[in-house]
Amino acid sequence: MQKFRQAQAENKRAINKYLEANAYLESSSEDEEDKNEEDIQNVVGKVLSAYRGKEADAEKILSYLINTFQSGNAVCLICISTVKKTDAIWNCSKCFAFLHLSCILHWIQDSLNVKREKGVALIWACPKCRMEYGQHEIPRNYKCFCKKLTDPTYHPWNIPHSCGGTCGKPLQPECGHKCVLLCHPGPCPPCARTISIQCYCGREMPQRRWCNAKEWSCGATCNKKYKLCSHVCKEICHSGECPPCSEVLLLKCHCKSNEELKKCSEGMWVCNKPCGRLLSCNVHTCQSTCHLIGDCGICPLEKNRTCPCGKKRYAISCKQEQLPTCGDTCGKLLDCGSHYCNMRCHADRCGQCLEVVTKSCRCGSYQKEIACGKEFHCNKKCTQMRLCGRHLCNKKCCDCLIKSTYNICEKICDNTLNCRKHKCSAPCHSGPCYPCARTDVIQCRCGYNKIRVPCGIVKKIKPPPCNKPCKVPPICHHPKRETHKCHQGACPPCKKICGLVYKRCNHSCVAVCHTKVWVKVNKNDVKAQPAGPWDIQKEVKQLKTLPCPPCEVSVPVTCLGGHETRPWPCHMAKPTSCGRPCGKMLPCTNHTCELVCHKIPSSAEDKNGTPCMDCEKPCLFPRPQVSLWTSVHE
Repeated sequence: MQKFRQAQAENKRAINKYLEANAYLESSSEDEEDKNEEDIQNVVGKVLSAYRGKEADAEKILSYLINTFQSGNAVCLICISTVKKTDAIWNCSKCFAFLHLSCILHWIQDSLNVKREKGVALIWACPKCRMEYGQHEIPRNYKCFCKKLTDPTYHPWNIPHSCGGTCGKPLQPECGHKCVLLCHPGPCPPCARTISIQCYCGREMPQRRWCNAKEWSCGATCNKKYKLCSHVCKEICHSGECPPCSEVLLLKCHCKSNEELKKCSEGMWVCNKPCGRLLSCNVHTCQSTCHLIGDCGICPLEKNRTCPCGKKRYAISCKQEQLPTCGDTCGKLLDCGSHYCNMRCHADRCGQCLEVVTKSCRCGSYQKEIACGKEFHCNKKCTQMRLCGRHLCNKKCCDCLIKSTYNICEKICDNTLNCRKHKCSAPCHSGPCYPCARTDVIQCRCGYNKIRVPCGIVKKIKPPPCNKPCKVPPICHHPKRETHKCHQGACPPCKKICGLVYKRCNHSCVAVCHTKVWVKVNKNDVKAQPAGPWDIQKEVKQLKTLPCPPCEVSVPVTCLGGHETRPWPCHMAKPTSCGRPCGKMLPCTNHTCELVCHKIPSSAEDKNGTPCMDCEKPCLFPRPQVSLWTSVHE
């Protein structure tokens, strides 16, 4: 590719340099300079557009095909698989499509078999552009692009499937020059050589022109004289033959009865007036229309006529339509092509040949005396293989051995196709089966977006993206999921607040939803096949419903001794000791309980709680038990 671009750039520089110098030498006035500049631009545009692909997109096709081969992205249109750099290929001479050699041979064989059954011309066509080829053009060998080398070897510095030598193909349109590029795929660029050539009419002096744009017009009137009239051509200098003379004249028809204004090139014209003159028999009239006098001819029924067998001639008037027989033997060659009719001269068709001859059967195994017009078939079965190469012919008295042909197999192939789902329904054949023609539908989870893919590759293709909201119902206790896009696989975990009510406290759970969540599981608890030392052990997860976490609602709790009240989480809301001294008045009414804050039983029978301590100090002033409030106020 790099060499081609270098050569292209050098050609462009040479073209511009030559045309600028030529224009400078030929310019003699301002008008001529303007004209030369326009000619230079036109010529350069034509030459460069030829390389850029104005007509055939030669450069684009070349670069595309070369990049396709070198990048390894070439795909065979028959088997829909990659064309490797070392594969044997065939390329079409019109559309330059490249196919596996084995695939195109399989295609040709199937096409010719179908046409043999229909009895039509045995031609095959390119699968892409439908260009027709004959039987002599069936590819037998793997050749390079220029067709010079058979089985070219792949070289990393050359274009794949090329021989690396000069192309050498005749350039199109044919000018006698050949392509000087290296062996390449696709079309050859137009010829860029310069030649001296006159204009179409030949009046001007020869000019140096590019070979691919050599034909030019001087712009003057042609003035060539017509051969059939005295007028001259009034068109501008043009290519090819002069157009018909367009002078308008008053012309008569053949029978000279009508006149009309016609172009000179139309000559005498034919009107619709019937002739009506009597023929030479003086019985019938001429049925032709508008012709020269005397061109009626003789009556077709008055010519010398013969008997049915053609041996005797009669000069009978055209009034008598039926001719008599001569009474001699017919003697016409029968349909068999070997014997003659031995019946008397007759008007109807000759019958079938009844001569007894010795005939061989169609397969050539037996002989028998039989009427010439009949065919002889034996009961011997053919032992030749069919075209599929797997089954015997088994036809009675088959002539495939004599004709050196193979019969088409009538059985169904029934081999599993590349999709691994369906079987081949084509007649039994040799070589690989065609790819499965069925398609599968891949759709997003909600079914809104769909794509069709070839059968058997569903697992390799990702479903189409979808912007619609997911319609999968929730698996947790919430009635509706959080809104998210349609997707494949499991839905994301629920992020809503749990909201379930604790039975112990009637509070609502404020944690994130924990119903049906994926939880890691110990691998030893899961029954699975033992993994080898080379296998990467994956995390094992199961869908479980977790219990609600402890209630965290703040609840006021008073200590056992009633000294203070503090907020505690609901699950820990239970009266406890605050650590302070009890401070309850002992029965002695002089001292207080020094135990740590504790619960005092409500009655003597109540076992829940700890009673206050007994006073261990000797009370100096024993007094009757009165309330502390009374003693203080006294």
